This record gives sequence, structure tokens and C-alpha cells, in this order.
Amino acid sequence: MIGPAGRWMPPGRWLVPLLLALFALLTAGTKYVMGVRQLDAEVTQAETRRLRERLTVEQSRLNLQADPSSLSFARGVIGGMGLYKGMRAAFLLQPGGRVQASLTRSDVGRDFAEVVAGRPEFAYLDTLPRGALDPLAIVPRHRGDSHELLGAVPLSNGRRLVVLVDTTVPLAQRHAQLRQEMLRETALLLALAGLLGLVLHFVWFRRAERLARALTDMGEGRLQVRTGLQGFDELALIGRAADRMAERLQQNQRRLQHLGALVDRSPAVVIEWANAPGWPMTYLSPTVAQWGHEADALLRGDIDWDELVHPDDLQRMNAEIDTHLAAGITEYRQEYRLRRADGRWVWIEDRTSITLRPDGSMDTMSGILLDITAQKEAQLALREQKGLLEQAEGLAGLGSWRFDMADGRVWWSGQMFRNIGRDPALGPPPTLAGYLDCLHPEDRGRVHGFMRFSAGGEGVAHAEFRRHPDLGEERWFRASVERHLGPDGAWRYAGTLLDITALKEAQLALQRTNADLEHRVRERTEQLSAANRELEAFSYTVSHDLKAPLRGIDGYSQLLEEEAGPALGEEARGFVKRIRRGVQQMGSLINDLLDYSRMERRAMDLQPLDLMSTVQRVLDEFGADIDRSRAEVRLALAPLRLRLDREGMSVVLRNLVGNALKFAHPGQPPRIEIGAGLSAEGQRVWVRDHGVGFDMKYHDRIFGIFQRLQRAEDYPGTGVGLALVAKAVQRMGGRVWAESVPGQGTTFFLEFPE
Repeated sequence: MIGPAGRWMPPGRWLVPLLLALFALLTAGTKYVMGVRQLDAEVTQAETRRLRERLTVEQSRLNLQADPSSLSFARGVIGGMGLYKGMRAAFLLQPGGRVQASLTRSDVGRDFAEVVAGRPEFAYLDTLPRGALDPLAIVPRHRGDSHELLGAVPLSNGRRLVVLVDTTVPLAQRHAQLRQEMLRETALLLALAGLLGLVLHFVWFRRAERLARALTDMGEGRLQVRTGLQGFDELALIGRAADRMAERLQQNQRRLQHLGALVDRSPAVVIEWANAPGWPMTYLSPTVAQWGHEADALLRGDIDWDELVHPDDLQRMNAEIDTHLAAGITEYRQEYRLRRADGRWVWIEDRTSITLRPDGSMDTMSGILLDITAQKEAQLALREQKGLLEQAEGLAGLGSWRFDMADGRVWWSGQMFRNIGRDPALGPPPTLAGYLDCLHPEDRGRVHGFMRFSAGGEGVAHAEFRRHPDLGEERWFRASVERHLGPDGAWRYAGTLLDITALKEAQLALQRTNADLEHRVRERTEQLSAANRELEAFSYTVSHDLKAPLRGIDGYSQLLEEEAGPALGEEARGFVKRIRRGVQQMGSLINDLLDYSRMERRAMDLQPLDLMSTVQRVLDEFGADIDRSRAEVRLALAPLRLRLDREGMSVVLRNLVGNALKFAHPGQPPRIEIGAGLSAEGQRVWVRDHGVGFDMKYHDRIFGIFQRLQRAEDYPGTGVGLALVAKAVQRMGGRVWAESVPGQGTTFFLEFPE
């Protein structure tokens, strides 16, 4: 990061932890320095207090000694002081200065001055206070790196106890302890600083970085980016403000893009010049290409705009500009001709707007250019076509009128008078009431409301009505009214009246035709109902009248086989068996046809279906066949919200499972998979086998009634089962198809809408 003076500044996520760590080190260092400064005084004070306590005790012992001249007692006291921590020397001095007892045996009996002369380090011991009743004196001394305490205790009989204690060791220990405390506190402060930096990283800096990235993206024009910061802290407030700003900018950008797209798609050409030497063009919309010119060439100055203006119009155009500028007019319109790239001329309407600087001078001049060539040509054509208008209105049966509220004038075209049936000599009705008197009495209320509505706002309104019967035969008209505000602030109305009598008569004829068609539909519906009733009666007849003879044939052929079988020859017994097999085949065919007929006619009761229980019930029906063929059945049923007819779905599954068992490879146990799941089009159920399969070119054939792809001798059946499946699925609103590979099995798919 570069600071305001060009210096590199580390980012906050680095700087704050660094400052926290530096603060921790400074805090610990300051405390250590202050501790070091106080350490000598604290150690000296503590050691002085401890030494005073010891000297006070020894003073009491020596003062209470019964025989002050007893050397053994005195030496015992002095020797005991040698155990005192840091004690370097201890002397018991007699009144004359002779050493009575000392930690060093060779000093005993010598004059203290002689001892000091041989050991210069004790020279300053003789400077301590003297006197029989002088108070206890302890004086700190510093000699080089050594820190020592000098102590003197006055005793009875003029004796003195003089000691030298070295405090270097406790001072060093205290120094070490202080350093350890400093290191612990420094480590703790650094840990706290690191923890605080980590917390700031997650709570503040990461969010600040996210905010910075979002603001950078917004600044680079990616206004769809949002900070997404939550909370009530400053960053969250800034983030929400930035999001609102980006949303407003994005909305403004979309509006600008939309406006730009509208400009680019519109026939208008937008142009802008800057008030600078040469009047450079600063913007030109690509729509200038409609006149064959390239915007880039004009912006570069390869083509001078004034050279494109018609010479007859250029002087007038510049004079008008000077006049407007002199009058202080900043918005005005001009019309002139402009040369296209192919040399042709087009008429331009230039809507110019001038932008002023704060000092009132002109900054830019912009214009919106519209091609009004068609309007100019229309003005000429209008004069030519004015004579044709009346003729066209007469051919179309379209009358027109105008009403100006500024002066109350009403104008009707000639066809308007012919439509209404009013004498042109009378002129148009001057009031709305007079106009309503020209209309059919049954339509006046509707037209009055229509005219009131038309007077309420701009736009076009329509109404249909008839003219008054007294004004001629019945004629139907469609009226249109448009209202707009004129430049003088007065409302102007314009309308048309179209003769739609032929259209109305066609509508009435169509209504009669529709009524006749509805009557025919009712008749056909009744005929279909009767046919359905006849079909039901036929189904009963087939069921009863055809089955009865079959039962007789089957019974007599069975008796013939049982009673006369031994007397018949081998060929005759074969005939009887074929008769019985044909009877059974015919019975199955009749039953299947009846099932198909019932499926066609029965009402489907679509209810929520438990697919698993339905599948299990069908499998239970085939339990004996499954056990006998050692078939392997696998279920993969996802939960579906099916609304189907329970019996219809049972029929479908029964036929598909029966087919899977029937068309297995000879000598191999059938393998069947029943599954269900969602698909892109809805809910899908499938039954898959690994049997003989079929060629997909026969796909549409297999669902036809009586259609078989295998011989009845190889695979028994009537050819109705799959037709029944297709009919049931169709009646339940679904569709069925199959996918198969010869020798590898077949999968039947059922698909139902959700």
C-alpha cells in the first residue's frame, strides 16, 4: 500500500498485529527497566531488614552473656553468623579495638587496624558508628560489581559487633526472577496481541478486505458485486451503504444501457459537438449508418459534417443557430437536407439542445436527428391524395370527423353524412345530443357512455351501434375516437365511422351456424351413448352366447377323451386334444377381448396409489409361476406420488410380469426387475426382463391388438395383452413404450405426469 506521500504502508491486517506486538514488547521492556531500577533498593531494603533482625538477635544474646570475656561463647555466636547467607566477615571487637572473635580464626586476638591493613577490602568497616550505646547501624556499599551491607551493633562493656554481608547473590537471583517475569509477561502479551490480531483478522480485517475487494469491483464497473457484510459495526454499515449505492448505480446503469440500446435501435441519430476550435464531434450514434455513413469516420474528422448539409440549407441553418444563441434559446428544432453516402438527399429534423457552462458560455451542442423524408414526401402526397380520400372513404364505407374544443367547430366527411343518412345541407350536429338523436334508440345509452369515456383521456376508443331507423335501412357501424391535446392546450377529437353491416350479418349467420352445430353435437353425443349401450349389450352377448357353446364343446370333448379315448386311434385322440386346445384358446381370446372392451368403457378412478403394495399383490398372484420357474425378481421402487386407477395399474403390471415370465430363454430362470423413479417428463415405472427380446422395428406393432412376434406353438397367448396395457395406460393419462435388443431382454416403460 502506498501512503499519501508515496511511502509504502503495510496493510492494516499486518500493521495492527505488528503494533500490538511492539506495544507488548514496549510494555514488558518498560516494566523491566522500572523493575531493574527498583530492584537494588528493594533487595537492599529486604536484606537490610533481614540483617537487622539477625543483628538484633545477636546483640541480645551477647548483651545477656554472663561473662563477656568468655571466648568460647563469643566465638560460638560469631561462628553461627557464618551460616548467615552472604556473610563475608563478622568481627566481635573489644573496647580497645582488639578482635575478640571472627569468622577467620587467624584474626582473633589481633588489633582490628592490623586486620584491616592486611585485608584492604575491610578498610571501610572501621567507618561505622562507635559508642557503647550507639544505635544499630547498617550501611549499603557498592564496590565495583559487588553490592554489600555493612552492619555495626553496639554491645555492653564497650564492645562492637561488625559484619559485612554480600548481597550480590540475592540481587542476581532477583534479577533472574525479574527477567523470567518479564519473559512470561512478554510471551503472554505477545500471545494476547496475536490472539487480538487473529480476532481482528477474522472480525475486522477479513471483512474489511472483503469490503475493499467489493468496492474495487464496483469501482471497476462490476456493479453486480455485493459486500454481503452482516452486523451493526462500522464495516457492516459501510457495506450496506456500498451495496445500496451499487444497487442504485446498477439500476442507473441498466437504465442507461436500456436507453443506449433504445437509441441504437431507434431511427434517431444522436450527435454531440464540443465548443472547442474546429467544433470537434465528441459522440455520434451508430444509427448514422442508415444514411450509409460510418460513425468512426465522422468522429475522426475524415468527413466534415457541414459538407453533408445541402448547400441551399447550410446558410439558413447557421443563421438560425446564431439567432437562437443571441436570444438565449437552448432548445430548438431545424429542418434541412443531408446527403447520404450514395448521393441521395434525405430530409432531417434536428432537435438541438445546448449545454451551458457555469459562466453562461456554451459547453456542448447536441442534437437528435430524425429522418423525416417520408413525412416531407407525405405532405406532397397528401395534396395529391386529398381528392382520392373521399373516393376511398366511399369505397370502404368509412366516414371521418373532427371536433376542436378550442373553437367548437365540427367537421364531417361526405361519407360520414352518407353513413348516418343525414342531409349534408344540414351540416354536422353541433352537440353530442344532436349526434345521439341520429342513432338507434336502443344504442344511445351505450354510445353516450362511450363518448364520455373518450373524453376522459388520451388514446383510441371503439364502439359499435346502429343508425336511427328513420334515417334509412338498418346499418351497423364501428366508431373509433381519438383524443389528444393540441399545442394551444385545447383538446381535439378525431374519429371514424366504418360501415360493418356485412360483417354483422356474417356474425349473425355464424351464430346461427354455431347453434346448429351445437344441436348436431348433442345429437351425435346421444348417438354415441346409444352405441356404447349397444356395445355393452354386445359384450354381454359375446360373454354369454359365445362362451356357452364353447363350454359345451369343451365338456363333450372331455367326455369323449375320457370315455372313448381307449377305443380311439392315436390320430383321433390327437384330434380331440386339438379340439380342446382350440376351445381353451378361444375362451382365452374371448376373455381378453372382454377385458379390452371393459378397459375401453370403464370409468377411471384416479386416486393416490401405493405402488409397492400393488406390485407385491401382482407378484403374489404369480407366486406359483415364479417358484416353478425359479424366477429372480428385483424391486427398485422409489417413492412416487402417483394418482392412478388401482385396477387399471394392476392389469398393466399383471400383463407385463406375465410377459416377462413367458418370454424367458428356454431352460434359464427368468430375471425380472420392477422399478420406479422420477424423469424429466414426470414419474416413470418400468418392468425389465432378460428374455428373448424383439427387433425394435416391430415396436409400434407389439401394442396392436392380436399382434404377435412369436409363434403360438412356442409362446402361447392371444396377442391382446400389450394392447390392453397400452389402452389402460392411455386411459390413465400416461404413455407406454418399450426398448429391446433381440436375445438380451426387453424393458417396458410407463410414464405418468406428476
